[in-house]
Amino acid sequence: MSRWFSIAVVLFGTHVSAQEVLGTPKPNTGKLIYESWMTASFDGVRAGYFHDTVREIEVAPNQKVLTASRQLVLTVRRFGDVATIQAQTGTDESADGKVVGTFMSQQNSKNSQTVVRGVVEGNQLHTKAEGQMKFDKRIAWDPAVVGMWGELRMVGKLKPAPGTSFDYLMYEPTVNSIVKVNGKAEAIEEVQIGQQSYRLLRVTAQPMEIGGVNLPGSTFWYDNKYDLIKSETIMPGLGRLVMERASQEVAKQPCTGPDLGWRQSIKLNQALVSAHDAVAITFRVKLTDKNPIEVFARDERQSVRLVEAGVIELVVKAQRQPPTVINAAAVQPGPEFLQSNYFLTSDDPTVRHHATAAVGAETDAWKKAQLIESWVNQNMKALNFTEAMAPASDVARTMSGDCTEYSMLTAAMCRAAGVPSRPALGLVYVQGRDARPPMLAMHMWTEVWVNGQWMGLDATLGRGSIGPAHIKITDHSWHGVATMTPLLPLMRLNMAAPTVEIVNEQRSAP
Repeated sequence: MSRWFSIAVVLFGTHVSAQEVLGTPKPNTGKLIYESWMTASFDGVRAGYFHDTVREIEVAPNQKVLTASRQLVLTVRRFGDVATIQAQTGTDESADGKVVGTFMSQQNSKNSQTVVRGVVEGNQLHTKAEGQMKFDKRIAWDPAVVGMWGELRMVGKLKPAPGTSFDYLMYEPTVNSIVKVNGKAEAIEEVQIGQQSYRLLRVTAQPMEIGGVNLPGSTFWYDNKYDLIKSETIMPGLGRLVMERASQEVAKQPCTGPDLGWRQSIKLNQALVSAHDAVAITFRVKLTDKNPIEVFARDERQSVRLVEAGVIELVVKAQRQPPTVINAAAVQPGPEFLQSNYFLTSDDPTVRHHATAAVGAETDAWKKAQLIESWVNQNMKALNFTEAMAPASDVARTMSGDCTEYSMLTAAMCRAAGVPSRPALGLVYVQGRDARPPMLAMHMWTEVWVNGQWMGLDATLGRGSIGPAHIKITDHSWHGVATMTPLLPLMRLNMAAPTVEIVNEQRSAP
């Protein structure tokens, strides 16, 4: 019931071109025993559809597996740029309802697709990623986890009377985690869908938090046969997602999709005079998060102070040069910040070739990183909202993308040049234009370790350093990751319904 929240993770981290066609991780074989189509809309604007199927597959004599699959196809825009998001998730379940396998397929770029399959092995789920880069990880498994087919049938099996509460465990592949869900049958009520009115059972489902992130809850409506007819989920930063049962013909009707640009940005109360050249900027941020001081990163650049309940003062400073003297007390970064991984493919021949071309004979770590930032800035072609989270090896060949591609390629090239690096995620100041107010937009840049300190670089700007207009939420080495888990802190910010005011812009040193 509650799997709709994974859309938020996908939308924050996956944007592929409308021309791409997603390959399915499972062949459409076996006996089809269930199928449903549902339209998807954000705030009343059609965005696409969901397609659920369950097939009975004979894997051995007298042994059958039920493969439940959910495909999403959504068309969305960001300030006019159009993209189609496609993903597929599912579970393999035994005849007695036990999950025996999982799968997820997600398009990252024109040339890259993440396919992650999992097999339950005793008390562990063993997940592996297929494709250009390999990924192998095990997580603790609970045999009580309910698969997708089990979820689809759950309310029909329970037949809960209004006021009845229940809970269950589900596996969420986009973050490779088991999530507990609290459900409750609320009431039987009249629901309008299109031109018709239905008498439906309303059920709510609230997933528990993952890594400190509160996940959005959902409301579902079931008919007297306990078939799902409608669902609704409020997704901060994305809008109100409504799913409604429909025919295949209606569900697959072309649509232009909603524009998520404004919804994923934070409007400011005033414009900044010299955002990237300023010495420091002070922001006042209101958040609904229970621990607002933990929403933003705290480091040499940023300080966070709790002003009152739900309100913090965030001071961000420019960071132009690394320390001249190495801090002996600084904790050195681990080897994962130099190693190649699923997304930061620093051992790829093309990535290494670009790094050598950018760095030349330079030996100073900071200068090498600045040369790489400049090289990426000058050689990449900015293509907004067409790819996201593409491995650096793909970016090194296409030399196009948006901030995520710039960041990933810069970080991978720095590692290839022997400079520890990591992508940083957060917000960046965007000057209003075309009648738009100034705002903070989601952004990714790169940090490198020099003389005992992490230093920021942004290849989309190519300025050789970053100023106070970059507000950091989190960072990650992306070691051992083939999912969107590092993006969860961005979800946490949006779930906290932030409002931001500029308090002060310091344009010169005191």
